[in-house]
Amino acid sequence: MDRFSFGDLEATYLFYYWYARINGFSLRKSKVVKNCKGEKTQQTFLCSRQGVREDKGLTNETRKCELINDTRCECNAKFVVHVMKNYRRWEVKEFSDEHNHKLLPPECR
Repeated sequence: MDRFSFGDLEATYLFYYWYARINGFSLRKSKVVKNCKGEKTQQTFLCSRQGVREDKGLTNETRKCELINDTRCECNAKFVVHVMKNYRRWEVKEFSDEHNHKLLPPECR
């Protein structure tokens, strides 16, 4: 994905959304970097299975709701874009398609 760029941030999201859907995984938006004017300058999109659930120290007795199954498995797939100041376009800064879980088969997408 060397030198891949988009006109706006929404286009980058739609591209990666459809890429994820075609390849059998779902995504979520993650870290945003803003400049001093409050404008977004970088956005990270992750596989929805990236990371691990935060341990809040709750037990089954102290929980308000029943614990749902954890779907996170520390997947490393991500798509990072940043805005190029000179061109006002969003360029791919980092792309990783390394999943450590099974992807959905074509008939389930």
